[in-house]
Amino acid sequence: MMVIPGPADVVAGVVAFLRARGFPASTQNMLDPVPGAVKVTRTGGAMDGKQDKAQILVEVWHTDQGVCFDYARRIWAEFAAVSRDDQEAFPGLTVYEAVPSIPLQYPDPRMPSLDRHQFTVSMLVRWEEVEVGRG
Repeated sequence: MMVIPGPADVVAGVVAFLRARGFPASTQNMLDPVPGAVKVTRTGGAMDGKQDKAQILVEVWHTDQGVCFDYARRIWAEFAAVSRDDQEAFPGLTVYEAVPSIPLQYPDPRMPSLDRHQFTVSMLVRWEEVEVGRG
């Protein structure tokens, strides 16, 4: 048996972070999102030594543009408030940095009755130990 560094489950840590703050975050593909729905998806990343440069997409749906933007901004603020010194803010992860982009309106053609906003979060996360072996 051998141990190597590997990527952490960043999506699970972000979902737990948001749920702990009262937001109903999910990773599920929402065919019919409801007002207040929050979806978390990893959209990319890169290796940096023993660190992961993860790119996370946060999407939110709400009743109209103003309400949706305010909701997205409240979620955005939770990420923006995390200090570099608070490496344990995301459950199960050691995070060295979490930088959110600006929330943008991004209409969802499947749901014309709801408004959608989204933003990305660039995260620098320590890798975890992964056991590998034959068999």
